[in-house]
Amino acid sequence: MRRVLLAAVTALVVARPLVLGEDPGLSAAQSDNGTLVLSLLWLLVGVGWAGWRLAARRGEWYIGVVEAALGLAVVLFFVSAATAANKHPARIIAWEWLILLVGFMVVRHLAATPDARHGLFAAFLATGFMIAMYGLYQAAVEIPAQQALTRTELRDLADRQGLHFDEAHFENLYKRVQDKNAYGTFAHPNSYAGYIALLLPGLVGVVIVCSRNRTDPRVTSLAAAVALLGLAALWVSRSRGGLLAVAAVGLGVTALSRDGLRSEAWRHSASRGRCCSGPASLLLASARTPARWPPASITGARPRK
Repeated sequence: MRRVLLAAVTALVVARPLVLGEDPGLSAAQSDNGTLVLSLLWLLVGVGWAGWRLAARRGEWYIGVVEAALGLAVVLFFVSAATAANKHPARIIAWEWLILLVGFMVVRHLAATPDARHGLFAAFLATGFMIAMYGLYQAAVEIPAQQALTRTELRDLADRQGLHFDEAHFENLYKRVQDKNAYGTFAHPNSYAGYIALLLPGLVGVVIVCSRNRTDPRVTSLAAAVALLGLAALWVSRSRGGLLAVAAVGLGVTALSRDGLRSEAWRHSASRGRCCSGPASLLLASARTPARWPPASITGARPRK
């Protein structure tokens, strides 16, 4: 049962960037309600996880500051939704925060072994690389082809794809095409850039791990090429925020590396391939040093398979 739940979690992690989610309140006509389907599936996985824990008599709990902060945020969002002027989108957003808490707890408890964490992280990196490659294809092929269209032809193309815009929204679409900013599977280039920016540290971490472990040079070269392609995907988004975020992370890592990032603990962690970033840090890395309740001496130190 645990493997089935892990497979479902992996599928949901892979599907998340493929579904538009920048408008969780669904207040715009072009919003995709597919995000509600993903939320329902996360709840079903949560119910399945709870049932498995009861059936297997699993007593361990991994609870820390992140869960407490997310729980507080959920309460505040539901209280805010109750007093909001536009209650429908406010309630949807509050439920999205609850889904985040459920997903975090499910992943943290299911990915309690190194193999499970590494598998989820590999799926996250592979999905991100796929999104990055589509952004590069979009910048090289799709956007130039759209720029060659007249306004009428572009509107007809949008209508054939089921996208019906009023005049104001169509002007935004036309301006986006002329700006040449890649946006991948997202609704806005900044959302795409933010996703790629969270992915890049993980791709660079793979190169570092391969280099330190003296992996086959062909594998290390391939990992470096993937990281460079990820950086190129961020560049074609032309998002200043994404580029500045990556630059800030690079400067921070450089500063930390001089103050102890090369310690024995870091080398040991890197040698085991535990490089996490962005959402992977939120969903995976926190499980590395869990706060247990009850204590490990009561529940047992090794999770059951």
